[in-house]
Amino acid sequence: MDSGHPVVVCGRYEGPIRRALLAFKQSGKRAYGRVLAELMARAYETVRPLGGMPTVVEVPAVSSRQRYRGYNPAGVLADELAHRLGLPRMRPLVCAGELPEQKGLSCVERRSNKLEGFRIMGSIRGPCLLVDDVVTTGTTAGHCLRLLQEKGAEPLAVLALARSVRRAA
Repeated sequence: MDSGHPVVVCGRYEGPIRRALLAFKQSGKRAYGRVLAELMARAYETVRPLGGMPTVVEVPAVSSRQRYRGYNPAGVLADELAHRLGLPRMRPLVCAGELPEQKGLSCVERRSNKLEGFRIMGSIRGPCLLVDDVVTTGTTAGHCLRLLQEKGAEPLAVLALARSVRRAA
């Protein structure tokens, strides 16, 4: 990721992780969030030494997708993770409006997508941990990290359930 922040993932977006994540995101299996967050809590141990008691923050969902699902998968993971680890939780990042679809795009296409719809509401200071469900190029997470830093937060890392590997062009 261009920001230089560590990206910690539980595994590749394939096999059992992919099946569980698809059921969680597309089949309304919200309860899967608890089990998936347990995997993330174990992965968090690799970044815990980076500092303090970070506030858990999620990458926000596009409004239409959150309305369709009834929840933001990254938000559910962040809620469960914060609860499991006893960490503070905030929702300063919002997605105002619709953003270009990232799914299925190449790395180059993802990096050229405009992500101006993300905003920070309120204030956030100190260490934070950015949570997402899947990281591909890190473009979205990197944009969110920059916004958090501009408002005074000190992002420690990005923690995601899976990394998806996409074609370069």
